[in-house]
Amino acid sequence: MANEKFAKNGERVLGFARIHLSPEIYAKNPSYEFGTDFWKSWRNVKVRDPAIAGWFPMWGLTLVGLVSLNDPPRHMVDVSVQKCKNAGIKVIMVTGDQPPTAAAIAHKVNIISDPKLEYNTIRREHPEMDPG
Repeated sequence: MANEKFAKNGERVLGFARIHLSPEIYAKNPSYEFGTDFWKSWRNVKVRDPAIAGWFPMWGLTLVGLVSLNDPPRHMVDVSVQKCKNAGIKVIMVTGDQPPTAAAIAHKVNIISDPKLEYNTIRREHPEMDPG
């Protein structure tokens, strides 16, 4: 799986999809106001309800492709992390990255020593975050 391969190298992966929308509903003029502010409240709504502002279908999408972004850690972060550990400071990383990406980056900056072990621990403890 391409996503997992990129992620294990510490790359962030973006997926792009498309869907054909009816121009009668999703018009350019007047402009349809797409909105994602409250998408969690309508993400499972399968039939358009005009009362739900900003609603658009979240299923039936066609995958167009993936793009991976290499966003390396800042220079000397690994050295700083090691100095903190040597001083007895427990270093943690908070991220929104998917687990394999997070494990790879944490390994690059000396937060963890075995990204495969850490990634498998994350998968076991948080199965809802498992991409595969």
